[in-house]
Amino acid sequence: MADYHIRLYKDSDYETVRDIFALGFSEHYPVSFCHALSLPRVRILILVVFLLALMTTGSSVVSFIAAIAVIFALLLLNREIYFSYIRKCLADDMLDIRKTYLQRDGCCFWVAESGKEIVGTVAAAPFPHPGGQNQVELKRLSVPKKHRGKGIGKALVSTVIDFAQKFRISGHSLSNYNVPEGFCPSVPKAGLQDNAPLSSKCLFRQIYRL
Repeated sequence: MADYHIRLYKDSDYETVRDIFALGFSEHYPVSFCHALSLPRVRILILVVFLLALMTTGSSVVSFIAAIAVIFALLLLNREIYFSYIRKCLADDMLDIRKTYLQRDGCCFWVAESGKEIVGTVAAAPFPHPGGQNQVELKRLSVPKKHRGKGIGKALVSTVIDFAQKFRISGHSLSNYNVPEGFCPSVPKAGLQDNAPLSSKCLFRQIYRL
């Protein structure tokens, strides 16, 4: 029997829910940075900077410093992209969760609770589909690291699917960057359409158009 249950968001959850979202999303930027360094064009950029510095100064030390400076700049840029997105969300739909998700038709926000601790979050909102179909967008799915692997993420997704079926919505769409590690492969099995990037790698590609 699961040691957690899923319930509607309450105002007393506000700070905890925002913290779970921010922490969960911020986990992705180191992965995205490592992925950036593995891209051929990024490696070529670093190599070009190194060679140009070597040809200009004739110093291998200065060339290494220049290459390291490029890597550090990429790290800072990648970090800023993620944290600026977090700030944007906290000032947007996560600023007034009740008004955004509980006082609007077709929207809802749930938390998974174990004992007196919140161990996961998920939200649902209408998703505009080009074909005119009514769809639900799964948003703000987040499970803290120490609570992953217990089926909480899948239970939260199932809650959104049940919500969509209750209102006879024709489709379900996963449009969320903050997906617990290892959860992505199970998304199609849960009956969701993959309509948005799920991983840090995908987000990096979208932002930098790689």
